Amino acid sequence: MEVRKSAGILTTLALIAVATRFLPHPPNATAIGAFALFAGAYTRNSWSIFLVLIPMVISDMIIGFYSIKILAVVYGSFLLIAIIGRFLKENKSFENITLAAISGSVLFYLTTNYAVWMFGTLYPKTTDGLAASYFMALPFLGNMLLGDLVWSLAFIKGYELLQKKIPILEHFKKKPAISWFALGGKRSEIVEILQSINLFSKQ
Repeated sequence: MEVRKSAGILTTLALIAVATRFLPHPPNATAIGAFALFAGAYTRNSWSIFLVLIPMVISDMIIGFYSIKILAVVYGSFLLIAIIGRFLKENKSFENITLAAISGSVLFYLTTNYAVWMFGTLYPKTTDGLAASYFMALPFLGNMLLGDLVWSLAFIKGYELLQKKIPILEHFKKKPAISWFALGGKRSEIVEILQSINLFSKQ
């Protein structure tokens, strides 16, 4: 039961990310970007970053999909944010999390608003149209910066705190939780971990 706590935490964070798209919030101030950073920081296998798309797919199935080209850029942007999260693996300091959150927000702002200009019909396909697309989206950038900063610190620092409070989670500092569970951790590993925290005694 203890071993499953880490997987439960990851699932809980994904559900929180989904919920923030439905609960009342300023536009773009959700936990999706924070979940992307978290997944990047706590996964090891390259394919694992695709987990960040799960909250988006689930919520978009309910909210509704839109232009496939713009959608592809939005999803791709969150994958890039997860890659930014990779740089937090070794040092999850307040400063590094803040820098990663700001970088992710700015990246999302630049890529998605370019896509709105290029593939949408709101703005003319001119330099002035592109400038207008970015200018009109500045309030959304501010909201996303706030959301990413708050949720990234809550997710990452909250998980770090749980690692200290729940001994078995210390194991995942060296062997990331998502990667270990995705690979279906071996029984010998489970025994080794439980022995290390005196929860299991060999007969």
